[in-house]
Amino acid sequence: MADVVFVHGIGSPRQSAAGMASAWLDALNAGARTTGSPGLSKDDVVLAYYRHAFAASGSKGPDGDEVAVADLDVVERAMVESLWAAAVAQTPALSADATKAGVPLSVQEQIKRMSGWGPFADCPPSRIPLSIRQVSLYLRDTAVRERVQAVVQDAVTERTRVLVAHSLGSVVAYEMLAANPDWPVRALVTFGSPLGWSPQVFDRLTPGPCDGVGVWPGGVRVWTNVSFAGDVVALHKELSPLFAHPDGRSRVRDLPVRLTSMHAAEAYLRTAEVAGAVLAGVSGR
Repeated sequence: MADVVFVHGIGSPRQSAAGMASAWLDALNAGARTTGSPGLSKDDVVLAYYRHAFAASGSKGPDGDEVAVADLDVVERAMVESLWAAAVAQTPALSADATKAGVPLSVQEQIKRMSGWGPFADCPPSRIPLSIRQVSLYLRDTAVRERVQAVVQDAVTERTRVLVAHSLGSVVAYEMLAANPDWPVRALVTFGSPLGWSPQVFDRLTPGPCDGVGVWPGGVRVWTNVSFAGDVVALHKELSPLFAHPDGRSRVRDLPVRLTSMHAAEAYLRTAEVAGAVLAGVSGR
């Protein structure tokens, strides 16, 4: 049993569960050292590793098979176009020639240009449609959602105090906490989170938002959300206006950080902001 449960995202390099857990812990402890803390031991953490949950759903999933751009549906193409708009807003040079010519770019060309840029620096063009497909499947396929959530369910025990979640993992962690208000988890730490991405993600959460406000995640006392201005996956940097505590006040603490890698989980974990929030949650501060 562990105090901390890590919940990974989609699109990260293929690693074993043990390899990813070790890399995340090393990065977290590097961040802890910047705060003067010795950090955590491997017995303090467990990784909810769910990549296999997509394998039976046409996403092709953890073994690296591809999803063709032509196979993306209308909703998935809208996701690509939303990311593309954010990418261009941040780096206009991505579309400078097309803008000058007045020619709209196809989804395939958008993906090609985003490959090797920013959060997709290590992604070949074939990986971006796969990542989009997996996000879409989690949000729209009940069977996939249940399989992914079952992994987190199994990882959380009576000792668990903190969920630490990156990218799509923050959506999974949020939904599981909202569905399990009796869990002993008192702190949620999210980073690189697409939770505020509307309508693609926010409007498809379970439970769904009411009048534009998301349900509070269960019995969580402190929710820390960390984002980098250059992270286009975290399209909505501040979650505090979107999620209100039952007492009527927002309890999300939104913290900005500077990163050299735009979306990488380990880059976030090495920051004092993420590490400090995790350690505070473990200690009950």
